[in-house]
Amino acid sequence: LLEIEQRWQEFYLRRFPKGLGGSDIAGICVVLLSDDVAGCICTALSWKQDTSILDCHRVDMLESKIPDLKTVVANTEGTAKEYFEDLLWMASAILDHCN
Repeated sequence: LLEIEQRWQEFYLRRFPKGLGGSDIAGICVVLLSDDVAGCICTALSWKQDTSILDCHRVDMLESKIPDLKTVVANTEGTAKEYFEDLLWMASAILDHCN
């Protein structure tokens, strides 16, 4: 989890990509996607000392967001792409740790 924590600390200091607030990409609300995924990552890192870093509800939510993250990554560029690539990487790493 150390690498996830380090990436989270860097990610947490970033601003949401300029111009994407209130936008949908391929029918996906990117603000809601970002908030949902970031919330699960933050929870996982705060519960890391427990045997299960996420409850079943959050694992299911995070799993359901992976396809949306991949779609957004495929349809963005520049700093927006990097932002969502980082979310995708952290979400995938958390899920790997849960399984």
